[in-house]
Amino acid sequence: METNVVVISADLIRGNIITKTFKRNGMKAYFCEGISNAKNEIIDHAPGVVVIDTKDFYKKELSQIEDMEDILNGRNLIFLADQSANLSKDLLTLGKHRILYDPLDPELIVKKTAELMLSQDKETLSPQSDAPKVQTETGAIMDDLKSLLSLK
Repeated sequence: METNVVVISADLIRGNIITKTFKRNGMKAYFCEGISNAKNEIIDHAPGVVVIDTKDFYKKELSQIEDMEDILNGRNLIFLADQSANLSKDLLTLGKHRILYDPLDPELIVKKTAELMLSQDKETLSPQSDAPKVQTETGAIMDDLKSLLSLK
C-alpha cells in the first residue's frame, strides 16, 4: 500500500520523527514545518492523509488551517494533540478525521493512517446495489450444504 502523506508540525523534531516512521513503513511522506507551506505541499503531492501536529501551534496558526478548507475537505486528517487541546469545531468539520492524544506514538499514527486509507479503499471498492452479485465456488458450496441440511 503506497500513498502520500503530508505531515504538518511546528516542531522540527516531532515532524521528522513522524515523517521518518511513515517512510520506514513504505509510505511517501512529506514534512512541512509550519502552516505557511502546507497548502502548496498538499496541492503538489495530493496526499491520502494529512497529519496535523497541533502541539506548539498558536490558536491563530490553527485558524489558518481552517482557511485551507477548499483543499482539506474530503481528505483524511489525523490531528495530534495534547489532552488539553481545544480544537475548534470548524477545524473538526474538515474531512474525515481522527484525533490522537499525546504522548507521541509514531507507530500508532502509522497504524491509524493505514486504517483510514483501508476504510477509504473499502468505500471505493464496495459493490453497488445494482451491480450483479458474483457467486463464488465456496458460496455455492455453502448454499448447497444449507439447502441439504434444511437451513435455508
